[in-house]
Amino acid sequence: MDDISVKYNLLDKASKRTVNDLVDFLLLKQKQVDEMEPSTSYKSKIVRVSTWSEEDVSYIQQNQKWINEWKVEKW
Repeated sequence: MDDISVKYNLLDKASKRTVNDLVDFLLLKQKQVDEMEPSTSYKSKIVRVSTWSEEDVSYIQQNQKWINEWKVEKW
């Protein structure tokens, strides 16, 4: 750790600001990762808000068939 502080003290004012910004960014990123919910909890929340009926799915499947039948114009 002393090695880092020695190097830091050799930097000019602008470079020290850059290092401080980088450290702040890394700490924020680490905090966000630590606060993330486990994926199982996230998945269960997604399932609870899903409101797709069988009829909705059938419309999507029919549209998919129509889209797959489109003929692409050749240049």
